[in-house]
Amino acid sequence: ESRRIVDLADEPQFSRVAMYLKGRAFLEDKTKVVELAGGHMPETYRIEQGAWKGPAPPADGDEEVLAACWFLKQADRNWGTSIFCFRTPSECLKHAEKDSRYVVQQHIRDPALSEDGRKCHIKFYLLVVAAANGDSWRIFCYKDGY
Repeated sequence: ESRRIVDLADEPQFSRVAMYLKGRAFLEDKTKVVELAGGHMPETYRIEQGAWKGPAPPADGDEEVLAACWFLKQADRNWGTSIFCFRTPSECLKHAEKDSRYVVQQHIRDPALSEDGRKCHIKFYLLVVAAANGDSWRIFCYKDGY
């Protein structure tokens, strides 16, 4: 179960490696990331079998809903594929295929910007290794990130 904490879903170089790993579904399924780290990422909603699973997003008439666009992302697709942009959550639901699973997120307003006003994000990579009995962990951080 410890491999669930790794999110390589949108990193092409790691997703290609993940194809050869046992249990790779834990590395690629965006709904697993929401379950694990939901409090550390934008509010995320799920669609399964053509219906909201768990809490539904705000209603279309809500002022916050119309403040920014909404992204519909197929849960098991990577490399920036299968991402669609809509005006409301109900449009996301309408376009979701019944036999697929999705995550839905609203565009982040006022994102962190660099000093020159460009959008930015920070990535760093960790390797977490558990002892066979699960009682102790070692964490390694790759210091030459980008």
